[in-house]
Amino acid sequence: MVVQSTTTAVLVVLAVLAVVEQAPLEVLLFLVETEPLILVVAVALESAVTQLTTPIQVLVVLVVQVSLSCVTPSDNIGGIMAHFAELDNTNTVIRVLVVPDEQEHRGHDYLANDLKLGGTWIQTSYNHRIRKQYAGIGFTYDADADQFVAPQPFPSWTLDANNDWQPPTPMPTDGKFYLWNEDDQEWVEVPAGS
Repeated sequence: MVVQSTTTAVLVVLAVLAVVEQAPLEVLLFLVETEPLILVVAVALESAVTQLTTPIQVLVVLVVQVSLSCVTPSDNIGGIMAHFAELDNTNTVIRVLVVPDEQEHRGHDYLANDLKLGGTWIQTSYNHRIRKQYAGIGFTYDADADQFVAPQPFPSWTLDANNDWQPPTPMPTDGKFYLWNEDDQEWVEVPAGS
């Protein structure tokens, strides 16, 4: 088990470095195929998508999103257990912890009382089957809709009725890669091969 954990840790570090250092796509895909936990790391990057500046970084997020849509109905990706987000008094996520499978049905009580962590805990899911999307630090919980809402990516974007952030103008749908330019309030095409 130690070997597997060490291998996983090394692969996770490599995945983060690959994204930060803009590694070739083949390296990133190998890492994702080798260890499912890489998906978890890449999902964390999804919440920072506004900081991604190169096409390869954006592509990593897209690959992860597609991969997550293919996950089985179980919340258990690669042996990872149930996840619960802790909320502060404004319903903002301050951390996410795992709970053993046998405690999933009482995750809030397990974390708050058994582990004496206190707080308010709401279950979240990597496969987006409950509460709209996986909760990351900085997300907010909309209790009325029973959904986690991502942080606002840009000041000009507004939240729609589905709790999705929308730009002032829709992104072009011509199959090219675009990044939002907040200063000019427009989508800027990312040149191929960048």
